[in-house]
Amino acid sequence: MIRGKSAHVSTPQLGADALYIASHAVVALQSLVTRLTSPVEPVIIGVGKLTAGTTYNAPAETAGLEGTTRSVFQESQERITRCPSCRCFPRSIPPPGPTPRPGATPIGS
Repeated sequence: MIRGKSAHVSTPQLGADALYIASHAVVALQSLVTRLTSPVEPVIIGVGKLTAGTTYNAPAETAGLEGTTRSVFQESQERITRCPSCRCFPRSIPPPGPTPRPGATPIGS
């Protein structure tokens, strides 16, 4: 949960827009894939739900993100799971993928 400070849309300088902060968090989470894994590893961090605010004329006081992570290799999933920024996502089981590379353990094995 991201907490901001509500204000009227005509005086945004008096508040802290949780929706604005959450939108930056989505972009930052998705960029983690390029920092945590090899470019040849199939890994996804996806945000499927973003909820924020209670009205159209006030910056959101709170925002929530929900999403998932997907990977083919156990090592990739563990790297993402250890990342403090990704702990808001539940552990997920990926769909069937390619044959694992030598030395890698597929999830579910």
